[in-house]
Amino acid sequence: MSTSPALTAPFGVLAQVADATQLGEGEAGVLRVLRALAGPDRRAAGEISRFARLPVPVASAVLGELRTLGVVDGLRPAGLTADGRALVATLGLRPLTYAVDPWSAPLSPDLVAVAGALDALVGQQPDVDVTLDQSFATGETKVRRVLWMIAAGALPTPSLLIVGDDDLLSVAVARVGAALGVPLAGEVVVIDISAAILATIASSAPPDAAIDLIEHDVRRPLPPAARGRSCVASTDPPYTTQGAALFLARALEGLRPGPGWDAFLHYGAKPPGPAIDLQGELTRLGLVVRELRPGVNHYLGAGVIGGRSDAYRLELTAQQSAETDWEATAYDGPLYTADLRARPRTYVCAGCGERFIVGPREPIATVGALQAHGCPTCGGTSFRPGSLAPQSIPGEKA
Repeated sequence: MSTSPALTAPFGVLAQVADATQLGEGEAGVLRVLRALAGPDRRAAGEISRFARLPVPVASAVLGELRTLGVVDGLRPAGLTADGRALVATLGLRPLTYAVDPWSAPLSPDLVAVAGALDALVGQQPDVDVTLDQSFATGETKVRRVLWMIAAGALPTPSLLIVGDDDLLSVAVARVGAALGVPLAGEVVVIDISAAILATIASSAPPDAAIDLIEHDVRRPLPPAARGRSCVASTDPPYTTQGAALFLARALEGLRPGPGWDAFLHYGAKPPGPAIDLQGELTRLGLVVRELRPGVNHYLGAGVIGGRSDAYRLELTAQQSAETDWEATAYDGPLYTADLRARPRTYVCAGCGERFIVGPREPIATVGALQAHGCPTCGGTSFRPGSLAPQSIPGEKA
């Protein structure tokens, strides 16, 4: 077997091929091509292009460069060489697809059992901390999230990052992989502020699960050990624009540098105003929506979002590395729903249009006080609520 320096550093192979082919999807695109080749069957360029989400000429160029490196053999359809199989094994890529709709297809008996076991774990978790906007997804939702990542071609992966894991997705990944007989992640990195949640994960994950638990407040940049490490990220953040933006920013901080990596977001449906705010934050972070599944996440409780949330599959673009600067930025503003209730809000006089800022730390603390004093311009006592006072989000440019 070759001892090529490139093959002794697996991510170096990905970078070398991405650079040689000027691949817009970067290392992530090369990884998807290798994942398509991980099974025993040989694959034509057209099939690989569909699996890797690349145009056929681009997939062919990547295959050509992998042949130059001795990773792919010279036959058609394409297959891996012995060095290629060693590389794929090192990256933890395995032949696994999920061909039916992961959100609606009936679960197999084995996966129904996994969902039931995950539901039973809720009784072992600490009580929901409403100050952290916690709510626990059902066991079936957790299983279907994992199947969705498989169907999207994001799992199996060398490294999965989960930012906030009160849903125990890390445990679900390990248990679904065990049920399918295929390890789904070489490692899972969990970032969570709750020591109790991390303890629950540690006690309920299979003994052989490679889960790195990091207690950390994401208001601060990720610790060095978690940065630039993972190939896929998932987060179910607080249901505020600030929460979604911050948790996604930290997720991107934990992904390997470059475009093309997948990020999965689970977030409650919003009315048009907050929805466009979220869309703006996704654009600012360099994320493009590849798939949106409304209302597929089911929760125990979570009345504020009707017990449901949407699932987003996002892809990181090249724009992110050039136009955001959140990596070294801490955030001290409102983050959770309870925080936003205390934010100042603009009120508009119905009589003359005069605007007033009302909030706990403002000269006018409540709308009742504003009505009692009346509008100093026209004397009116009727006021329409307006927007919340602006609040910056990490990395937002002035």
